[in-house]
Amino acid sequence: MSKPTLYALLGNQSRIVIANGDSINELRTLNTLSSFFDIYYNNDPFDHRKDNLGSDELGPTRQYDYYYIRNSPQLFHAIKGRKISFAYPYNKEVFEDSYALLVLTENWKNHLRGYGIDSSRKLKAVYEGVAPQVSIPILNVGQALDPALADAKVEEYDDFEMRAATTGGKAFGYYGNLNKNLYPYMAFSALERLYNDRGDLNPIIALAGRFRKDSEIRYRNSVYLGTIPYEKMPALHFNTVANLSNESPLNDCLGNQKVIDSISRGVPMMCQRLDTFVYQLGDDYPCFYETEAEAYDLARRLINDGDFFSYARQVSLERSKFFRPEVVKERFLAQDELSLFQ
Repeated sequence: MSKPTLYALLGNQSRIVIANGDSINELRTLNTLSSFFDIYYNNDPFDHRKDNLGSDELGPTRQYDYYYIRNSPQLFHAIKGRKISFAYPYNKEVFEDSYALLVLTENWKNHLRGYGIDSSRKLKAVYEGVAPQVSIPILNVGQALDPALADAKVEEYDDFEMRAATTGGKAFGYYGNLNKNLYPYMAFSALERLYNDRGDLNPIIALAGRFRKDSEIRYRNSVYLGTIPYEKMPALHFNTVANLSNESPLNDCLGNQKVIDSISRGVPMMCQRLDTFVYQLGDDYPCFYETEAEAYDLARRLINDGDFFSYARQVSLERSKFFRPEVVKERFLAQDELSLFQ
């Protein structure tokens, strides 16, 4: 039985290249969708082995069974047919014109269905005061780890380079979108206070990525590494005690790829007990915090308690199996909603 065809487009990018986090994440999403749909990225047949997809002419050049247009409302409305939209950000007209919505986590899907704990409040925090009423199908495509990242061998030269870049300290990494609205300020303050204790722990706040406008920050113990090529990320993770993620209520719904990338390398995540993180890491994950004081104690323990650090690494690696591409595809294909796309 042939698969239904799906035209896909990210924003107004007629071509998509593995060059930044958004593109990498979208290609992972398309790879999962390809287990059910016959995907064409802007009319170019999808192949997960390609690092460049698309064609110069923007927009579908033929009829498809379904259209997945992300963050391009004008093109979305111009297309006639059954359309799937990504469920963020909220656009009333796009939601109303959609055949289905696409999400990345089960907790997000549950909140949109009103099945979660305190769903209305959490949706309003994500959708700028609106709690959408959704009656159309919702597909959780999930998020998958990248085996090329997870299984990569760390080259000796890259290890030396990243160790030097992180000043040989105990690096706590915040890698990716450097946006002042998304920083883990409690964790940053806790790590600065731990540094100021003048012990021998030497916690370093390591920042990598591109600063958004007016988002430059500096702590006494922070270092900015610039933009790190994707192929060097295994070495950077190897020289990281734990990774940090934002403390935003967005994480009660939206997906968070940096969590998956981190645990796939056995690097513990320090993060708040928000719904997405609980979904990704499990309710009993040992590195959740709620307050700055808890973040302080957790960071100290990760540096100072070898048994605890080893346990956090072991739990992280074990949990990462949940995000192997074949496992994510299996969960995706098990959804009852796919029967509506035959």
